[in-house]
Amino acid sequence: MFLKKMPFLIFIIFSFLHAQSDPFENPIILYDETDESIGVAIADYNNDGWDDVFITRGSSVDGTPRTDLLFKNNTGTLVFEGTAGLTTMNQLSVGASWGDYNNDGYLDLYVATAKPGAFPTIPIPNNMLYMNNGDGTFTLITTPTNPLAMDSIDSRAVGWGDRNNDGLIDMFINNGTVNFGWNQQQPNSMYTNIDGINFHRDSVSEVGYIVSDSSKPNPPDPFSYKTFAASFGWCDYNNDGYADIFNCEGFHSGGARNRLWKNDHGNGFIETLNHVFWDTTGGIRYASGGCSWGDVNNDLKFDLFVTNQIDSPAGNNFLYLNYSTTTVDSFYFLRENAGDLFNDWFYSQGSVMADFDNDGDIDIYTTSRGSDPEDLSRLYLNSGYPDYQFSAVSSVVEQLDPGDGTERGNGRGAAAADINGDGSLDLVVAHIGKPLLYLNKGSSYNFVKIKLQGRSGYTNQMAIGARVKVIANIPEQGGKTRQIRQVAAITGALAQDSPTLHFGLGSAFNIDTLIVEWPVSGQVDVYTDLPANDTYNLMETEPSALNENNKLEPENYSLGQNYPNPFNPETNIPFVLPRAEHVTIELFDLKGEKISTIYSGQRLAGKNVVRFRPKGLSSGVYFYTLKAGTFKQTRKLMILK
Repeated sequence: MFLKKMPFLIFIIFSFLHAQSDPFENPIILYDETDESIGVAIADYNNDGWDDVFITRGSSVDGTPRTDLLFKNNTGTLVFEGTAGLTTMNQLSVGASWGDYNNDGYLDLYVATAKPGAFPTIPIPNNMLYMNNGDGTFTLITTPTNPLAMDSIDSRAVGWGDRNNDGLIDMFINNGTVNFGWNQQQPNSMYTNIDGINFHRDSVSEVGYIVSDSSKPNPPDPFSYKTFAASFGWCDYNNDGYADIFNCEGFHSGGARNRLWKNDHGNGFIETLNHVFWDTTGGIRYASGGCSWGDVNNDLKFDLFVTNQIDSPAGNNFLYLNYSTTTVDSFYFLRENAGDLFNDWFYSQGSVMADFDNDGDIDIYTTSRGSDPEDLSRLYLNSGYPDYQFSAVSSVVEQLDPGDGTERGNGRGAAAADINGDGSLDLVVAHIGKPLLYLNKGSSYNFVKIKLQGRSGYTNQMAIGARVKVIANIPEQGGKTRQIRQVAAITGALAQDSPTLHFGLGSAFNIDTLIVEWPVSGQVDVYTDLPANDTYNLMETEPSALNENNKLEPENYSLGQNYPNPFNPETNIPFVLPRAEHVTIELFDLKGEKISTIYSGQRLAGKNVVRFRPKGLSSGVYFYTLKAGTFKQTRKLMILK
C-alpha cells in the first residue's frame, strides 16, 4: 500500500515543517536580456568538477531566432562564456542534451532547432551536433553522411540514451510543428550510434511504432503516433536492464496520446499500459508537455510525474506510482492522493524531481507556461514517510518576474544542480524574460553526491542510464530508508539535470550501503559505511578475468569464488543466472551471524559481477551467500589488512 500507518502527531509535525519552508533565495539574473529562454541543460563540460549551464533561446511568439547561452561555472559562480563555439549560432533552439557520444571523456552537446516562423516557405534548420574538443571549445559537426548532424525535422525535445546497451549512446528526438495559430503533428526520430562517429536513422521495422508517422494498422487506432512538439524521458522503469521511454503528446486536442514505450531488450519499443495513460475518467484533461522520473515513496522503483501544458481550460498534473516488475507492467494514477500536486490547475510544462530540502525524499517543482497572474510556477514538498503527500509551499519560485517588467509565469525548462557546491540543490529556470538562478538557502540536513564515470573505451563516459541506490538510517523517514537515482540526459521538459546524483540524508551522518548498477556491463559495485556530506567520484572498472577453475556456465545457477581473495580493499563476487530474477547476497561471520546484505536487486540472465568494498570489518574469514529463487550457495572470503 502507498499509505502506511504512523502516529498522527509525527505526520502533522512533518507536514507543518514542510508547509513553512521555502528553500530558495531570491533569483539571480543570469543574462540581462528579456528574450525568451526555453531549454536548460546542465553538466560539467570542461571536467573541472563544477556543473556548467547551457540555455537555449528563441521566440515562441513569432519564431525569431536568438543566440544560445553558455555559462561556465567558476568555482560556484556562473559566468557567461561566449567563446566556446556554442553561442555563435543564431536559430530557434528548443531542447538540448549533454552526452559523450564518441566516448573520449568529454561531454558533447546536441541541440534541437525548430522552424523559425509560421510561413511554409521558411526552411527548417538542421539540429546541431557539437563535438567537445577537450580544450574548452566545440566543433559543429556538418558531415553530410551523418544523418543526426543533418537532421532537419522541426525538432523540440532531444535526449541521449543507450537503447541497445552497446556502450554507445543513441539519440531520441520528439518532433512537432507549432506554427503560431496552427499545429501539425510530426513523427518522432531515433538515431542509433554505430561506432561513436556515425549514426543510423531507425525505421519502424527496426525500433517499432515509436517513430511511426501513421496510425497502427492492426488493430485500427484512430490516434496517430505523431506528437505535437512535446517532451519525453528515458528510464528503465521495470528493472530489466534496458532503458524505456515515456513520450508526452503535447496537445491532446489534436488527437495525440501519452505513451509508455517498453524497450524489448534492445530490439525496439513496444507500447504498454495505454489504458492507464489514456484514462480520461472524472473529467481529467490531457495536454502533457513534460515528464520526470523519480522514486517519490522510496521503494526503489521509478515513479512518473507528467505535467499538463496548454489545453483549454488548464488540467491536472499527473503522478503515477510504479508497481512494475520485469514481467508485469503496472502504474497507479494517484489523483487526489497526490495532494496539491494534482489539485492545482496551472499550465505546467517544466518539472524537476529532486530532494531540495535534503530530508530524504523527492520533492517536485513545476514551471507554469501560462501568462495569467494566477498561473504559478510551484514547489511541492514531499511529506515523506509514511504518507508521501505533496504540499504546495509559498516560495520565491512562484514569481518568475525578476523585476524587469516581464510577465509573471511563462516558465519553460528547469533543471537542478548544486551550482555553488554547498550540498543543496539549486534551480536554473528558463522563461519568457531573463534566465534565472535560484540558490538554495541550505539546511541542517546531510547529503551525499555521487559522480559516475563509465569504463574507459568501453561504455558511455557520462554513465547515462546508470543507477545508484543509497540505504541509510534516516530518522525523518522512519528509520532504514532506501533511495534510488539515475543518470539521465533529459529530465522534465526541454531540460537536463546535473548528472551528479544527489541524495538528501536527513540527520543521518553516514550511508549504510551504496550500490552502483552499471547499465552496459551489468556490473554492480557495493560500498559500505560511507560518511555523509561528501562527493564520491566512482569509476566503472574492468573486473579481473576468471581463471579456468572459476569459469561459470550461463545455463545453470552458480556462485563463483570472489576475486581477488584474500583482498583489501575490494573484491569481485561473480555469479550466473539462467534467467533474470531477484538475487540477494548476504555476508556472515564465522558464527553464522548475518553482518550485512551486500546486494539485493533484480539481475539479468547470464554472467554477473558484484564488486564489494567493505568498510569497518576486521581481517579474517567470512561467508557470503547467494539466494536466487530456490537456489542458495555459500562460499568463503578473506579480508586481509
